[in-house]
Amino acid sequence: GHEVKESEIHEDRLKERSLLSAPNPFRTVRLLEASGYSKPQACGIMLLLYVVVLAIEGVMLYIGWQYLSPSMAGDDDGMDFDEF
Repeated sequence: GHEVKESEIHEDRLKERSLLSAPNPFRTVRLLEASGYSKPQACGIMLLLYVVVLAIEGVMLYIGWQYLSPSMAGDDDGMDFDEF
């Protein structure tokens, strides 16, 4: 049964995939399983990746919001000149 999976994977790789096409997480799990990971391990890796990417996006959004948003009234950042 293992050789069938290997040839299936190589056949899948032969189909050219555009970088602009949507990534398929189920295909990635299949590739991880073919690389020797169990299904729970493969799903765990994918879940971890999604969580890490989401956290990075949240941090970037927060930093961008801090630097690019107009400062709200009452913010004590030393930029309030309208008090005079």
